[in-house]
Amino acid sequence: MKNADDRMIPYTSHSVILWYGFCLLSLKLFEQSIRVSSTIIISDLYKSRSVNSKLIIVMKVVTIRNNMFVNQQQQQQQQSRYLINNKIWSQLEEF
Repeated sequence: MKNADDRMIPYTSHSVILWYGFCLLSLKLFEQSIRVSSTIIISDLYKSRSVNSKLIIVMKVVTIRNNMFVNQQQQQQQQSRYLINNKIWSQLEEF
């Protein structure tokens, strides 16, 4: 005999995977080259029985991707500052 939680799992797993896909798609618009194995994450989502663990897996992926995006943005800002400083120094040296 199945309890209410077991009957809810197929519906919730599909909605969680759709939400996961939406998060990845929206983050993909903002990122350039971040590699996380999606197939492993999806197989983990299907293996886990509780909805809470599925949401935790999804949130970990979103957090990892957000952190990588922030790090990438900070590196780009540092590189642009470095290039601007070099340009200023090279112009000053010409005088």
